[in-house]
Amino acid sequence: MDQAQLNQEVKNGNVKFMAPSQAQPQPEEDDQVMNQFLSLLTTIRQLKQPLTAAPTSAPKSFPDQIQFEDDGTTKSLWLYINNVWQQFIPSTGTFVEVGTAATGQYASAEHDNGTVSGSATIDWNNGNVQYITLSAATTLTFSNPLSGGRYLLHVAGAYVPTFPSTVRWPSGTTPTATATSGHKDIYSFVYSSKESLYDGAQNANYATT
Repeated sequence: MDQAQLNQEVKNGNVKFMAPSQAQPQPEEDDQVMNQFLSLLTTIRQLKQPLTAAPTSAPKSFPDQIQFEDDGTTKSLWLYINNVWQQFIPSTGTFVEVGTAATGQYASAEHDNGTVSGSATIDWNNGNVQYITLSAATTLTFSNPLSGGRYLLHVAGAYVPTFPSTVRWPSGTTPTATATSGHKDIYSFVYSSKESLYDGAQNANYATT
């Protein structure tokens, strides 16, 4: 869709814009605005070939501020907002802002998986920092990583965890768990979607009290 086509859609009443001075829309008006936005996205999607990699340059027109990407693994919607490309991943429902530097500090609320034994799944959608206590030897499964995601896992308890085969350790050697009551190990992971692997490291033997 070029600017002339967009102007025609607006003229036909298919796309409407709200002046800043107007009152906030009521819920039913919200639905109408959302439907119009989804219709516009569908129209643009039909006219555009999806990118095979993330956009990097500033758009030159309004339609170029909306891009679709299919890298063969993940389908994404890219929106150019406040001079920054932002990625929306429908499969996870997450927005990822790209290309900006953070100031101050950032944090992810710690998610406690409780006490487990035998097997347990660490779902990274619950948070980038997670805690788990083992009451027996436990095989761990990781789910829902994001490309470039950085994760911390606190493992407490006097038992040994078995990590997924998708975790790669320095020199190919799995670190030795502390496995002592009242102590924990902290494991850090960086996920690469290109390799479908986590690079892991261990900081061992912290007291839990």
